[in-house]
Amino acid sequence: MTTAPATYQGVYGPYTVTAQHRQEVLFYRLSLLLLALAQAGLLIQWRQWGPSLCWPWLLLMGLGLGAALRWVHIYVRPLHRSLQLFWLLGCLGTAVLSWRVGP
Repeated sequence: MTTAPATYQGVYGPYTVTAQHRQEVLFYRLSLLLLALAQAGLLIQWRQWGPSLCWPWLLLMGLGLGAALRWVHIYVRPLHRSLQLFWLLGCLGTAVLSWRVGP
């Protein structure tokens, strides 16, 4: 016997919470965890040994933030795409600065 998932009334209309939604929320939370751990690692390394060779932490932070922006549930599509665009521009800007100035 299978019961139908409950339908809720949200600000943007009715919705149901499916197994796929639960999986996306898990991925979102894991992405934020990766971002937080990478930032903590970067700050610890910066404090203990200085700023040299911090770029792996920046890569992990960019990856975590990008994945979080992929999985976050923002139902206003233009806002969601804008945040993803700003993330991409930030990553590209960081790459150009690293290439021109050095890591």
